Amino acid sequence: MQAADLKESADNYRRNAHKTLLWFNALIGLGDAHESQIVRTLNAKIELWKNGLFWLEELERASCRTLDFSSFPDTIIIHGAADKVINPANAQAYGEALPKSKLILWPDSAHAPHLHDAEALRKIIARYV
Repeated sequence: MQAADLKESADNYRRNAHKTLLWFNALIGLGDAHESQIVRTLNAKIELWKNGLFWLEELERASCRTLDFSSFPDTIIIHGAADKVINPANAQAYGEALPKSKLILWPDSAHAPHLHDAEALRKIIARYV
């Protein structure tokens, strides 16, 4: 999300937090092969975020571009190739910045690989642990 999108999201959250979370849930599933199931799952458990506005505003200010990743341990980055919340190009940039990383762009998955196929995700992680 761009800074303007984050500001708009914070404004929307102030006006109607529940409606904004429903929109986020739709965005999280958007483009996933299991989109309908993911959105239904998220909407069934919808809760207003504790400190939600704080975190939305913090995201607007946050950046990892100036961090030194040279001493990071082995890292696996699993990112949905269809993610509409965080562009897959960001995962690729982190993959390049982290010297000991393995990037997996998961086809047909959007922002919630753990909801896309939890068992397959566990198997991927188990290979690297």
